[in-house]
This record gives sequence, structure tokens and C-alpha cells, in this order.
Amino acid sequence: MLENVKGVLGVYQVKGKSLVKLWGDDLRIDKEKLVSYLLENMEIGYSQAPKLKMGSFLGYAMIVDDTGIVFLNNYLIITDPKKVNWDHVIPYMMKEVTRA
Repeated sequence: MLENVKGVLGVYQVKGKSLVKLWGDDLRIDKEKLVSYLLENMEIGYSQAPKLKMGSFLGYAMIVDDTGIVFLNNYLIITDPKKVNWDHVIPYMMKEVTRA
């Protein structure tokens, strides 16, 4: 479970235009804007993946300021990017969340 991975701050799920906390820290930002941003980036990824011959586009990971973001199949993981072991987070997301 990601609860035991150092640097993982929280796990959330996007449902429609809402963000539901599954566990972890509360987000102190406008959740509607965050969901809009996440979904907008997914649309860009869907449109660009075929052009880049990437195959199926499932999601993305990025760092914004001091926050790590992994978004895949409507699940969002927030991390401290300096402390997290990405080798644990990304495979977990690929294995567990893609089958959700």
C-alpha cells in the first residue's frame, strides 16, 4: 500500500468534477480548479500521444513547485517529490489503479 511509502502525502479519486480523499492529508487548494487542471492535462495527453507514437495514454506524473503529482485512471497521488521513491509509486499505480 502507498500509505507505507515515504513521501506519499495522499491518495484521491476524481469523480465527475469532484475530488474525493481516499486517505492522507487534506488539500488546501481549490479542488475544482485542481480537477479542471488534471482533466485538461489528460485531454492534452490524449491528443498528443498518437502524434508522438506513444500508444495508449493512461496518465502522467509531474512536479509542480514542491508537489509531486501522479494522475492515472482518475486516481491522484500527491507526493513530496524530494522524499518519495518514484520506483514504488509509478509501478503501484500501473498495477493497482489501471485495473480499477
